[in-house]
Amino acid sequence: QIHPLLPGGSFKSEFQSKFVVANIIGQGTYGCVFEVVNTLDQWKYAVKRIPMGGSTEDQMETEKEVITLASFDYPGIVAYKHSWIETPPPGWQ
Repeated sequence: QIHPLLPGGSFKSEFQSKFVVANIIGQGTYGCVFEVVNTLDQWKYAVKRIPMGGSTEDQMETEKEVITLASFDYPGIVAYKHSWIETPPPGWQ
């Protein structure tokens, strides 16, 4: 279960407000991939969630992963569409 709000808190997840999780497709070193349904267009998408570490080096590694995903252009690879950064409070999920 992923919670969009902490009790008495104000954090609202962009991921939670735009998508409904249908399934977890896979997990790996750089994060987790979800099969989701977009609440606006009702299309299914794969969303890869990559946790960002607190150090500058960790953040640079995560940004390199995003840049690599955006550079892929091959029929056998799911197309990159969009990314964003969320900063949930500690213990959010």
